[in-house]
Amino acid sequence: MRFPISAMILSRQMIHPRFSKMILALKQGGIVATHQYVGNADDLVVCLRRERPSIVFSAAHYTQDQVNIHAILENLDWPYIGCNSGTIELALSKAALKDHWRRHGILTPDYYVIKKTSKGKVSGLDDLARAEDFPYIVKPSKEGNSRGLREDSIVFDKTELDRLIARLLDEYDELLVEQYLGRYSDLREFTAAMIGNGSNALVMPAEIIIQIPRRWRIITTSDKDEHHTMAVPIMDKELSLKVEEKARQALLAAEVQDYARCDMLMAEGKLYAIEINGQPMIPDKWFAACARSENMGDAQYVNAIFLAGMVRHARQKLAKNDIPIEMQMLHPE
Repeated sequence: MRFPISAMILSRQMIHPRFSKMILALKQGGIVATHQYVGNADDLVVCLRRERPSIVFSAAHYTQDQVNIHAILENLDWPYIGCNSGTIELALSKAALKDHWRRHGILTPDYYVIKKTSKGKVSGLDDLARAEDFPYIVKPSKEGNSRGLREDSIVFDKTELDRLIARLLDEYDELLVEQYLGRYSDLREFTAAMIGNGSNALVMPAEIIIQIPRRWRIITTSDKDEHHTMAVPIMDKELSLKVEEKARQALLAAEVQDYARCDMLMAEGKLYAIEINGQPMIPDKWFAACARSENMGDAQYVNAIFLAGMVRHARQKLAKNDIPIEMQMLHPE
């Protein structure tokens, strides 16, 4: 017997065109979706028990009172789309993720971590004092979407480095000082979107192009907001397969599930894992560009993400929903 599928989309925004597009896309897949603003943790639990959605998609990582939303859903045994709460936390810390990758043999640029405690003390400065392999790029460790990155985030000597760290520590508690690979003339940037789980997951690579001239390559928040970047197919098939395999290794090492996106840089012929977005925005132009490599349109890849999560939960016996016939028609393969 077919069971009706209802989805709840959670966000920290009252309204956004992205969620309207998601709702329309899911309707094509036979899923009735609604959007819900995320308040505090208690309010979310009340909302879930009142609305009883079959499955939840959260565009936000935390409630207003800074509780991991996926942790709440796990405690309630509520089916959801995306990475488990531990992987979300791992991906949100660039430093922790790079430590994790190194333990699993995943190549990533050399780095230092600077942390400020609640008492105002700063750790990591002694190690950083030995840094000599300039230039470096300095990033907030726990921010996504290039937040905190500017053109002056690349530093070329200790004076610039100390000055930038002092400024950023006024705003952020953890910084990543990473070897800047833009020193190499063959630098290229790639992203790879993943849909699915385990070794059978679909990994779809694309190359990231910056459309404005710049001496030193860096993608800032304003570049993304003002659409100065674009993702394009990797025309070299051998390179595309190499990027796909490296991304798969980096994603599986982080134990992502259902969907995610991995950013990589290539320098001197080597592929370096840079970061993972364990809860990427969808619909999104970079994710869409990756999905086009598998001839999937927006409605198809959004539904494919939900399909991956629904199948995973069905296998874990947390959800027993039949796959809607509309979704099967969207994904005949």
